[in-house]
Amino acid sequence: MNPNSSSVRANGAASLRTFAYPEKLLTTKEVATLTGLSTSFFHKRRIYGGGPKFLRLNAHSKVGAIRYRLPDVLDWLAAGECNTEGSDHV
Repeated sequence: MNPNSSSVRANGAASLRTFAYPEKLLTTKEVATLTGLSTSFFHKRRIYGGGPKFLRLNAHSKVGAIRYRLPDVLDWLAAGECNTEGSDHV
C-alpha cells in the first residue's frame, strides 16, 4: 500500500468539500432573521418578484427546498439603498 494514499484521500476529500460546499446556503427563515423581514415577505417576493435571487434545490419541482446565497441577499439589500438627500430616493 502506498504510504501517501491516505493523505491523498484526505486532501481529495477536503478539496471536494471546498468545491461542493463553497458557502453555506441560507433558508428563508435565516434570510428573514438577517434582514428583519418576515418569511411571508420572501414567499411573496418569490412569486411576484422583487426579492433576492434564490435557488430551488429540486429545479424540476415546484415544491423543492428554497435556499439563498448570502452574497445575493447582500446585493439585493444594497440595491435598495436610497440617498434621502438625492434624486434617487423613491
